[in-house]
Order: sequence, then C-alpha cells, then structure tokens
Amino acid sequence: MKFPLNARPVSPAFLKYFLLVLVIACVGVFVWSKFYTTTMVRMGGEEFVARVADTEQKRATGLSGSQPLERTEAMLFVFHATDQHVFWMKGLTYPLDVIWILNGQIVDIAPRVPPPPVETLDRDLPRYAPRLPVDRVLEVAAGTADRLGLRIGDQVQITR
Repeated sequence: MKFPLNARPVSPAFLKYFLLVLVIACVGVFVWSKFYTTTMVRMGGEEFVARVADTEQKRATGLSGSQPLERTEAMLFVFHATDQHVFWMKGLTYPLDVIWILNGQIVDIAPRVPPPPVETLDRDLPRYAPRLPVDRVLEVAAGTADRLGLRIGDQVQITR
C-alpha cells in the first residue's frame, strides 16, 4: 500500500485529544461495570426498588459508604450457590434489616442490625448468618420487617 507523499503527520493537539477521548472511554467502561442493575421486590404488601449485587465485587461492596436507604429502597444480594452466606456491616453508618431468602421464601430475619463503630477492625466486626442456607439476601431500612409484619415462611416476589 502506498501513502501519498503529501500526507500530513498527526498533530500533537489531535493526538492529545484522541488519547483523552480514549482514556475517558476506558474510565467510562470501568465505572459502568460498577453500576448496579435494579429489580422490583414485593413482600408484605409493599414493593421495593432493589439494587442487585450479583457479582463478587458488588456483594463485597454492598451498601458500604452509601446514604441510608429510603422506605422503599433495598439491596438484593444474589448468590450462584445456596449456602449460609455470612454478612457484616463494614463501612455502614446506619442500621438495616437483613432478610435471608431461599426460593422466594423468607428463612431468617435479622432486624435492626446496627452499624459498627467506625474504629472497628475487620476481624472484630460482628458476623450475621442465617439459620438455613439461602440463595438471596435482602437488606432494607431498619424497622421494615416489623412495620410489614414479616415472618419466616412469608413469600418474597422478585422480578428478575
């Protein structure tokens, strides 16, 4: 292939612009991969918009560093294997209700789980585990389970 002799070289300004656009695109892809999809969860006669934590990184981050959940907000942790998934409240600054779910049915509830003191070391954080293996865990604002009268055995409908 021949190139014309009068072809202009790429200007430094264009190269800088091109590299800037490339970096922004790469950062955008990285950030987008961190966003949570949402789903609707219905239980106790109320509907919640739940952020879905369905990857190891999203499950590890959870609600750490987030603002307190509104009345109809939640986070749904989706696991690929049924197990007694253990939770801690690292980086949380507000209390939560933790609801463990198996096949769309509540199998355990930890109401009003408090946030740990800020200075608590990871090894000293309290762990919360269900009595039975589960495939989903729902975190909602503290007091939600009591407000809705949720009980073990209640159904949870997840649109996903």
